[in-house]
Amino acid sequence: MTEEIGADFLKLVEKDEALKNAPSYKMYKDIEKEDEIMKKSYTEAIDKSKSEGTQQRPKGYPCHEFLSFEDSYKEKAYMFCKKIETILNKKIYNMEKEDERKKHCLHYKYWVYGTIMNTHNSETESKHVSTLVKKLMALRTLIADGYIDYSCQYHFNDDYLNDLKEKIEKKYLHDYFNNYDIIKSTISSCKKEKIEAYQEYLNSIIKLYDFYKEDLCSDYYFFLVNSCDDYFKYDEIYNPKFLLTILQRCKDKNLGTDVEVIASNEIEVSLGTKDFRTENQISDVKLDCVKGYYWHGKQNYYSLICYNEKEGDIENPARRISSFSLYQSIFNGFLAILGIFFILFLLYKFTTFGSLLHKKKKKKIINDYSFQEEFTEHVSNYASSSSNINNRKLRINYQPK
Repeated sequence: MTEEIGADFLKLVEKDEALKNAPSYKMYKDIEKEDEIMKKSYTEAIDKSKSEGTQQRPKGYPCHEFLSFEDSYKEKAYMFCKKIETILNKKIYNMEKEDERKKHCLHYKYWVYGTIMNTHNSETESKHVSTLVKKLMALRTLIADGYIDYSCQYHFNDDYLNDLKEKIEKKYLHDYFNNYDIIKSTISSCKKEKIEAYQEYLNSIIKLYDFYKEDLCSDYYFFLVNSCDDYFKYDEIYNPKFLLTILQRCKDKNLGTDVEVIASNEIEVSLGTKDFRTENQISDVKLDCVKGYYWHGKQNYYSLICYNEKEGDIENPARRISSFSLYQSIFNGFLAILGIFFILFLLYKFTTFGSLLHKKKKKKIINDYSFQEEFTEHVSNYASSSSNINNRKLRINYQPK
């Protein structure tokens, strides 16, 4: 679908400063910061590359690769790389709480995509996008100091431009859901001068919301494969039409500030929905899946990677083990023993191991039989010999005087 520029939350913030307290806005601004260390590293990298040429890598490696851009874009490209390096190695990778880490990872990735899209939309910088994307992909692991966190990986397909447009749509949805509370609160205040800006924003978000809900995130399989959990919430209470209804009431009644938020049950009637939670639409199974690279054999593969199970199972494994039936354990043990005997029977019956064992047994029988024959013959000879001895006796007749 066409890019909905009006759905950009950061552009909405420019029109209403009340949104500068939004979580996403603060995170994006924190990522964009350029400290003195970054600026100093660029100066050092430039000086070193001039003095040593291409014979030796400057101190800023791997970001020194971005010094090959034209002078008009060189510093911007280098600083972009250094920001990525800093946010990953000094901030995100040091976070211990999984929820906090994931939230920062998502903002970091969407910031990367947003920065590249802004470069593409720039008349003077758009020619650098293709080279920029290729270098980012080639140096991704090195920029992250060799550490690979799949949930924090940016990625581009070969058709990077269309891929980038889709990622930006997901960014817009992510920012909407992540900042829903403050957006709702600001709309509910019914500031007359802000109604038009919010109306444009919500109409654009509704188009994206409907498209992803009915297509890419339409059921649990697509929800999982397309990583919808990163940028979409099925709960109907987040439906942007809910907020548009509030905004329309503000507009129609021309209400002033500090107006009480319209009750949810009133909005439910106006939207024609009976269930805000739609509990049956999403499975209770919780798989933490991301698309990323993994090493298998001698090759790198890009695929869907699921590395977590249901949260309850992870938190309390002892309970899961103790709930396992004793009878089930006995039955499984019996099956295991039966299986071992069956395997041994197959080995004996159909493999060389069985043939060898059979030959050995046969040889033993033959040996026993030979021994029996020898023993019988020996006894027979002995008996015969005894008989001959009697026959060989000298008989003497004794006659007394």
